Amino acid sequence: MANILDIQKVSQSFRSGFWMRKVEILHNITLKISSRSIYGFLGPNGAGKTTLIHLIVGLRKPTLGSVKVCGFDAHSQEARAQIGYLPERPYFHEHLTGETLLQYFGALSGMKKNQILSRIAPVLSAVGLGAARKLELRKYSKGMLQRIGIAQALLHNPEFLILDEPMSGLDPLGRKEMRELMLSQSKEGRTLFFSSHIISDVEAVCDQLAVIREGKLLGCGKMSEFPSSLEDLFMTSESVEKNSHV
Repeated sequence: MANILDIQKVSQSFRSGFWMRKVEILHNITLKISSRSIYGFLGPNGAGKTTLIHLIVGLRKPTLGSVKVCGFDAHSQEARAQIGYLPERPYFHEHLTGETLLQYFGALSGMKKNQILSRIAPVLSAVGLGAARKLELRKYSKGMLQRIGIAQALLHNPEFLILDEPMSGLDPLGRKEMRELMLSQSKEGRTLFFSSHIISDVEAVCDQLAVIREGKLLGCGKMSEFPSSLEDLFMTSESVEKNSHV
């Protein structure tokens, strides 16, 4: 099975503080993701998950190493065309409707008007928002906002979906609906890569997993290759939350 993502020996550092000291965020990360998989990226808050996602979607370049999507450098236009991205805290203009939001993002991405219009109905239907297409976003629930976020990520029909903490802040029903949506997208042939700090989220939907702590990979591979209790990978009790609500 071909790899859709190939990360080779990536390290990332930033300058921080008054003295602009160098802070290492990611340490020698090597990771490959095969096509048509649901790949979980599990780790505590502050582990480096969002930093790595920013490298994958081309928002930053790694200090060392390489990141390739479908064989293209992650910073290239060719790679970005393959990716649908939902950030952890997306911001949407509240006065827009679900329909006009997609028109707006489609235009920003360079899609032609007829392409946008032909995609809006099927995309909204896929995320369960067909009946809310003319409803202003200020009236959307948290779960609906997450789903419209996935709708904008799907608009250009990408092969690779990258979701940063897609279940963050959702109630149990919203989490269940998000899991079902992710599974449905996988069945359509897309590859999904999503981050989480909740063990049960990845156990419920993933077939592959990478675990990160303090910027270092603790393990990666098929879910069946991990210990029955993922908490055993962590040395500190506060590292990863165990969601007991779902």
